[in-house]
Amino acid sequence: MFRRTCALRILPPVLIATFGGCADPTLATRFDACAPTEIVLPESLAPAVASAIADGVRFWSEPLSMPWTTTTAATTGASAIPLRFIDTGLFYGRYDDLAPAIILSSGVTDPARLSIVVAHEVGHALGLYHRSPDARVSVMNPGNVNVAPNAEDLAEITAIWGACTTGARRGMLALP
Repeated sequence: MFRRTCALRILPPVLIATFGGCADPTLATRFDACAPTEIVLPESLAPAVASAIADGVRFWSEPLSMPWTTTTAATTGASAIPLRFIDTGLFYGRYDDLAPAIILSSGVTDPARLSIVVAHEVGHALGLYHRSPDARVSVMNPGNVNVAPNAEDLAEITAIWGACTTGARRGMLALP
């Protein structure tokens, strides 16, 4: 069975375009930006790695008031996206929209780059597709390891999910 997933590849953008980087036809699983969601980390992570991953999530959660966090154990009542590392030189990160899961290359060791790769993959989980660097600079540019989510990226999330209200929980009925 062939699974198409989006990968932030190590290949240069010219090769990504030539060999079909990720056409992003659809995402099977998207997560509501305004619903409580936890990125579930492996328990054995070094503190600096866990901190870099949390920074990547905060690139989105803080400016958009998203109730997204990182944890080593999922809690009841929140959606969970497992995050794991694999040894590969083929990509920096991948959002597997069928699992769903975030998969990172264990070769990305620089905390600043790691946080950008996490932000890119979280962007996919939120429903964003790749953006050509020729169209605009974006965290969603294929191969990006330097650009954090910018105002246009944040506006795209708001256009998809609406504005998040701190403390609001989607899917919950407020009783009088």
